[in-house]
Parts: sequence; structure tokens; C-alpha cells
Amino acid sequence: MVKQSIPVGERFGAAGHAENGNVDASSLQNPIGLSVAEVDLQEVPADFSERFRDGIWQYENGKIIPCPVRQSAIAMRMREEEMIELSSRITTLAEAQDDGDISGDELAELTALRAKRSALRHLNLTSASHDNPVLT
Repeated sequence: MVKQSIPVGERFGAAGHAENGNVDASSLQNPIGLSVAEVDLQEVPADFSERFRDGIWQYENGKIIPCPVRQSAIAMRMREEEMIELSSRITTLAEAQDDGDISGDELAELTALRAKRSALRHLNLTSASHDNPVLT
């Protein structure tokens, strides 16, 4: 039976995340601090070799499986991206207001954007889950 040798370790911050892999165990470079496991080649996910550096795989109970995704971390990243976009537009509109040449429509937009940014800032993202996305 053909085996795939995979060193696994904690280099990605969570126990068991796959760090490297090769069908030839002797080609694995520097597995210092990592464990090496043999996995049946038919059990290796099809896109493992292209994506093992993404830190999305872990070795558990003799199998290579996808790592659980922290939905709260994804929601926090999405919030930060949205806050950056909102802040950029708010700055532009606030400067127009400071210069005294903001239109009524722009003033309404500024007010709405500030309210949205404030609401995003106060979201509790620690309870974000796949079934309950907080950012849409």
C-alpha cells in the first residue's frame, strides 16, 4: 500500500496543522519540532499539495482533514475591511463639511455612514458562526 509521509506540527498556531508533505519522506526538509505521519495516499485530499501552506489542513486520528474555521476571526476581518472603506468615504465628506461646501445629499450620506461605522464598531463578533453571519 502506497503511503504519503506528512510532517505535522504546531507551526500555524494550532496543534496538528500540516506543515509539509511529500510521497518521499527523505525529501522533507527540516522536520525539526514536527511529527511525521504516514497516510494512505488515497486518503490525502486532492488539493492538499497545493494548499498545505495555507494552514487549512490538520492531521487527526490518522487522517488529513480540513481545519475548523473560526467564524469570529473571519467576521472581525470583514468588519475591519468595511471600517476602512467607510472611514475613507467619511473623511472625504467630513473635509467637504469642514470646507463649507457639502451638499444636502452628502451631509445625509455622512450621517448615515457614521451611524453604520458606529454600529460596526459595537458589534460583538465573538459569537459569530456559520449559521449566524453578522456582516452582510
